[in-house]
Amino acid sequence: MDSPRVLFLQGLASPFFNRVADYLVERGCYVDAIFFCLPDRLFWHGPNGMPYKGPFDRWGDFFDAYVREHRITDILLVGEQRTYHKVAIERAKAAGVRVHVTDNGYLRPDWLILERDGTNANSRFPRDPEQIRKQAADLPPVDLRPRYHDAFWKLAVMDMLYHFTLAFFGFTYPHYRRSYRRDNPFLHYPAIGLRLLKKHWLERQAQQVMQRLVEQKIPYFLYAMQLEHDFSIVSYSPFDGLEQPTEVIIRSFAEHAPRDVELLVKLHPLDTGIKNWRRIIERLGERYGVASRLLFVDGGDLDAMIHDACGVVTVNSTVGIRALQLGCPVKNLGQAIYDIEGLSHQGDLDAFWRHPAAPAGTLVDDFIKLMAHKVHVRGGYYSEPGLSAAARETAERICSDKVGEVFISHPTPGS
Repeated sequence: MDSPRVLFLQGLASPFFNRVADYLVERGCYVDAIFFCLPDRLFWHGPNGMPYKGPFDRWGDFFDAYVREHRITDILLVGEQRTYHKVAIERAKAAGVRVHVTDNGYLRPDWLILERDGTNANSRFPRDPEQIRKQAADLPPVDLRPRYHDAFWKLAVMDMLYHFTLAFFGFTYPHYRRSYRRDNPFLHYPAIGLRLLKKHWLERQAQQVMQRLVEQKIPYFLYAMQLEHDFSIVSYSPFDGLEQPTEVIIRSFAEHAPRDVELLVKLHPLDTGIKNWRRIIERLGERYGVASRLLFVDGGDLDAMIHDACGVVTVNSTVGIRALQLGCPVKNLGQAIYDIEGLSHQGDLDAFWRHPAAPAGTLVDDFIKLMAHKVHVRGGYYSEPGLSAAARETAERICSDKVGEVFISHPTPGS
């Protein structure tokens, strides 16, 4: 096999792509990159690289010509649902170019996804329980104990650098189309800062709520919220925001859950707090007559919440996988990789409140083992030594064509 010729598209505000490029070059590979905005250029220090400043409707033809001219064999990107990436993936497949997608892991905390073609609904991961068991049978056990740590301050500094550069210098790429909704950085970061200042108080509130539930032995379900702009909501679910599923869940709970059961709603840890979710949920509780049975927390021990819950409801959150690992029933309202017979509840939401289907323990073990070995690399995007470990393994799998190799014969669900 000839050495791959790898084209990098958009990644994260991180040195990860540069490090992967370094390891690929060490292995004799050609690497290149295309920039769609100034922050993309700011975070690329590898060889080659070309800005794309043309109109979006010409991007596909530009990509085709670039791939032919530079004899590209592989592309690597974060977020296959980004505006430019959707076009590139379609064109790449038509040209026989391999598509590799990386992102934060389904497993947490120190795992990164590395999949062929896409994630979640676009993942090639098998959905047949027997296939999962068969492909996991000869794999060694997985040590899930955390090995690497990404410093939050590094993530925060790089993220701010990316988005403030985009805000101040967006005019340098006048045709650039943003791929997701996000608050203005002049609102986003101060809001996160304020939330961090209140963290101790919020954690104490969450502990008090959990203490009451446990001491009074009150049965409850957990609703783990996502971020509104996350692709897991806007691309891999029937919803275009978070208010819709929140209302669906609360209405269903009000109409079908046993009267002695409460619903614990946990805010996503990276939510800015700009939208007053507490008040939104209170109003929904009042509208559907369950205000006294709705609890809202911003913080707290997630494992403890899952451990004592009757079940977990979510829209594609990785909290669902953690719940499966802890043996807790899960109802997913999106197109999650774990929405599989024998893992998550396959009946409707209304029935879940009274008869939640518990996961099959042996299938959960095989699912975790297969995911860990075949769609993840170990490490992180920001801090050493996890950064180098993940970049080195990513480069090695691309060079040896072992990105999701077990699943190549399995078509993407719905295709």
